[in-house]
Amino acid sequence: MTDVFLPAVLPWVRQWLTPVWIMSVGIAAGLAILALAWGIVAILNRRWSAEIREALGEGVLMPAQVLGGFFIAFAVLGAYVADDPRGVALSLGRITAVGNQRLSFTLPASEERAKDAFAPIPFETLKVAFRRDEIRRIDFQADQNVEIRTVAPEAEQAKTGGVKLDITAGQTAVWVAPTEGLSTVLPDRQVVAIYGRNLGDRPAALSVSLYTTPAIPQVWTIPMAAIAIIVLFATYLIPRFAAPKLSAIGLATFKSQTAQPVFLILSLLGVVALIALLVWPFSTLGEDIKAMKKSGILVILTAAMFQAIWAASTEIADEIEGRTALTVLSKPVGRISFITGKFFGIFWTVGLLFILHGVLLMVLLAYKPIYEQKEGAADASWQLCHMEMLSVLPPLLLAFMQTIVLTAISVAISTRLPMLANLILCFSIYVLGNLTPLIVQSGIGRFEIVQFFGKLIATVFPNLENFGVEAAVSGGYPVPFAYLATSALYGGIYTLIALLLALILFEDRDVA
Repeated sequence: MTDVFLPAVLPWVRQWLTPVWIMSVGIAAGLAILALAWGIVAILNRRWSAEIREALGEGVLMPAQVLGGFFIAFAVLGAYVADDPRGVALSLGRITAVGNQRLSFTLPASEERAKDAFAPIPFETLKVAFRRDEIRRIDFQADQNVEIRTVAPEAEQAKTGGVKLDITAGQTAVWVAPTEGLSTVLPDRQVVAIYGRNLGDRPAALSVSLYTTPAIPQVWTIPMAAIAIIVLFATYLIPRFAAPKLSAIGLATFKSQTAQPVFLILSLLGVVALIALLVWPFSTLGEDIKAMKKSGILVILTAAMFQAIWAASTEIADEIEGRTALTVLSKPVGRISFITGKFFGIFWTVGLLFILHGVLLMVLLAYKPIYEQKEGAADASWQLCHMEMLSVLPPLLLAFMQTIVLTAISVAISTRLPMLANLILCFSIYVLGNLTPLIVQSGIGRFEIVQFFGKLIATVFPNLENFGVEAAVSGGYPVPFAYLATSALYGGIYTLIALLLALILFEDRDVA
């Protein structure tokens, strides 16, 4: 059917849209789970169901649902252009059946070898259970010299295939599954046994560690995307039920800022800039994809930071100067709710920019290897497109954390200073925050005043270098989850400190 509709562009369309389709399936699955949860809530508590329905029609959830609707449509229609959708579905069903497995065996010493040094040593059958297309690596460790084979020595296949692996006592031997020709190494699709014999003079304790993943490991994107959608909706809905006054202020702030021309201009400029980066000749000698990642993240970060500073200034500084804040505070709304609500409104405004621009950057990065292929680069598979698409997620998350820290600082500054001063101070903090490690290092072994200044900068200003992964992007290294968690903890603590400072500065501010 695909050949009928797309006979000319089928190869590169499949390479590009397959990773996008896999992500779309995950988003559709997350929305389906949320719809099911909403149905359960509607049965148990109609009032909560009505409040959730109202929340879905306002705030950041409305554009998120519109964007999710496009992904749901593509999750259905994209199956016609995706590569091996049936294999993706089968691999998805195997996610819970794969993982790491550790087995222990005891190989007896050969009695025949003890009597005759030239006697053959029989092989023992080691019972295992894994699928040939799911195995990625096997680690062997023994306290005696051991020989391992993947095919029974007496079998006919042993003459033409199989693997022979010698394990030295006390050392670990690693067998990595080849990307091609696996059927000659493991003839059976369902592997139930491998074979080993003890070459030592004492019983051997053999440890076998199996590492398996789905046949198409990219299907892990589906549950990850589903969880991300659920977390997004939960992050908005939980504060709405827990702190309705705060959420009301945040919603009003969000609506006010997204209706401003500045938000529309920044959104459009970001879209144009990201699309331009796709065809921009970076002249990096084969590193254009990495250059596009770094440039794209910088575009999104710049737009989001300017939006955050603009929003903080117009929503707090201008309202204080224009006495609009007095109208809000005259109602049963405390100053804590006012500042915190404004922060959350700006948080969701910036978050919407990151969602829109981030999704676009991911889709463009999925196409970038194909574009480079047309420019003479190596052939691009859809697996490569998928890897490039997902590799930008950790840097995007870290850039979002950095923006939220600066948003909290901007909110604190806005309680006392107008927009221009806010912009200058935030820019200065951004520069100093990224130079903190260099400043501290430059003070080592130098004059005491330089050391003092370096320590002061590191103590007072946020170390924004914690949110930068340019070295990882340039080197093509993955960002570990532990680093993301540590950076999120640091960013959360500094954001709380900045908000506490904002509350202190606003507590005795005259708004009358």
